[in-house]
Amino acid sequence: MKKQKILITLLLLFAGVVYVSAHEKLSLSTAITRALENNYDILITKNNKDIATLNNSWGKAGRFPTINFNLNSNNSWEETDSIGKESNSITGGVSMNWILFDGFSVNITKARLADLEELSEGNLSIMVENTIQSVIVAYYKILLEHERLDVLKGIMKLSKDRYDYEKERKEIGSSVTYEVLQAQNSFLEDKALFLQQEVVYRNSLRDLNFVLLWPWNSLPRR
Repeated sequence: MKKQKILITLLLLFAGVVYVSAHEKLSLSTAITRALENNYDILITKNNKDIATLNNSWGKAGRFPTINFNLNSNNSWEETDSIGKESNSITGGVSMNWILFDGFSVNITKARLADLEELSEGNLSIMVENTIQSVIVAYYKILLEHERLDVLKGIMKLSKDRYDYEKERKEIGSSVTYEVLQAQNSFLEDKALFLQQEVVYRNSLRDLNFVLLWPWNSLPRR
């Protein structure tokens, strides 16, 4: 559990230090930083951990006495025969409660508070790990889809060159309409695949932005 505390502390400190201009390409470390900064579940879980840490004390468990202070103020104004009379009074009190023995319930309560603190630390560690995993998967998915996009773009360019070549051949009588149409169909099919892959790539960018809760439209850094 101490190792988890150190890991969480380092990650949160790292998240608060790194800043990258929006004109630069997104690196994986920056993506993880942004996700840890902006993830609402992590922020909520961290607050719950802080609350559990504060509650894990002997005072909350009921070992020490509780002291209550009461202070009341009473102000009044009375007017009789055009003569005003003002009265002010302040009363205060102090009370103290101390349970000397309650069947070891104090020790049991303290043990429960310690368990809650340890559980909240584990939840925070799991939340951080899951967020980092989601960022890594989304990040490399963008790189993969962009590589596929580049490949399909090259294939589409070759199909376009072949289509233009067959059209020129037809103009000089070295090709027939069937070959031109066949080249055109190949070009249109390759262009359709390229456009479909472009949609997939944009969706992968959207998925990463959803994880980061931070808009980023440029290609991640290889």
